[in-house]
Amino acid sequence: MAPWHLVVALLALPCLINAKSCRPPFIRVGNDCIYVNRDTKKNWEQSRTLCKAYGGDLAVPSNLQTLATFLKETSDWNALFWLGASDIDKEGDWRWVDGSMNRPDWWVEGEPTGLTEREDCINMELEYSTLLHDTDCDILIHCVCQEIQYL
Repeated sequence: MAPWHLVVALLALPCLINAKSCRPPFIRVGNDCIYVNRDTKKNWEQSRTLCKAYGGDLAVPSNLQTLATFLKETSDWNALFWLGASDIDKEGDWRWVDGSMNRPDWWVEGEPTGLTEREDCINMELEYSTLLHDTDCDILIHCVCQEIQYL
C-alpha cells in the first residue's frame, strides 16, 4: 500500500496540472489574471497600451463582483479604474476588447448616459458602486489589466 502522502499528491495532481498560473506582474483574482496599475493615471487608450506592454489588455472580468471586492479591499475608497469596454467603434454598441458584448446588468442604474459625445469608455467607480459607468475616455485614472491567456 502506498504511503498516504503519496496518495494525496497523486489525487491532487490533476488539479495542479489544470490550474492556470499568472505571469508577473499579473495575480490571480477569481478566475482571472489581473494587474492593477496604481503607479500612474492614464487615459483609456494609454491604459490599453500599458496593458498590452505587459502581455495583456484592459480587463474583461469573468466576474465583476469578484474584481470589485478585490479592488475595494486593496484600493482607496474613491478610486476609479478603466476596464476594457467601450462604444468607440459604434455609438451605443458597448463591446469588451475581446469583442464580446457588455452585460446590461453590470451597468449602474441610469447608465450608460452618454452625457457627452466623449463618454465612450467604461470605468468602475468604487465610491458609488461596484458597477460600470460610461466616462470620457480622456480622463486620467488608474486601470485594471488582464493577462491574455494562450491555450
